[in-house]
Amino acid sequence: MKICSRCGAEVQDQAQFCTVCGASLPAVSREKSGFADIFNDLSNWIPGQAAGQSRTGPGGLRYNGLYRCPSGSYSYYFRFFPDGTLAGVSSTGTPAQVARWLTAGYENHGNWRLDEGRLIFDLTSKSGVVAYCGRILPGGDLELDSHSFINGYNSKGARYQFCPVDQ
Repeated sequence: MKICSRCGAEVQDQAQFCTVCGASLPAVSREKSGFADIFNDLSNWIPGQAAGQSRTGPGGLRYNGLYRCPSGSYSYYFRFFPDGTLAGVSSTGTPAQVARWLTAGYENHGNWRLDEGRLIFDLTSKSGVVAYCGRILPGGDLELDSHSFINGYNSKGARYQFCPVDQ
């Protein structure tokens, strides 16, 4: 396993880029030397976690809630995880209701990365794939463009507000 020097994530030896933050990886793997290294990496990667504060990743991406974009009678939701995965769905439920079942391993899933300040991810469902690219705004919300490989639909500048949840 290789350890990313930017975010501390463990990735496969053959990887050239970190699957979490997108940083270039060295050709040689580096093993963790023990609990102290793991704790220090996690403290830097998720600031304030030990103190019970909100969990935040690179670029300000947050893991302790959902990102929501209202659209008529329903909303689009994304939930990001520190391992570089995410889950997404459209639902009429509230953020608290959706958070109970929109968890890691949900059927609509994908992988995310940060590349020079851009948030890039895909979301795969049984219907196909939708690709997203955007940025994390100064207040913590997301501004995303998307392209559906299912029906060809493009969206520009959709704003996703962060909704913290208690879970």
